[in-house]
Amino acid sequence: MDATLNPVSSTAMSGNLQLQAAMLGKQKDVMEQQGQAALKLVDSAAQAAPEGNLGQNLNVYA
Repeated sequence: MDATLNPVSSTAMSGNLQLQAAMLGKQKDVMEQQGQAALKLVDSAAQAAPEGNLGQNLNVYA
């Protein structure tokens, strides 16, 4: 068997690399947005806790 190489033009390879770089950049942006959304969700859940003397003024002798 003869090993043959498929010739790939340098412009096609360059275009492929540019596409890969663009896709990786977009994926990075999406991951950052998802991380920020997750932090907002955690922060909003933490703020939902009651504050102050809630439940301190119950009349348990009635």
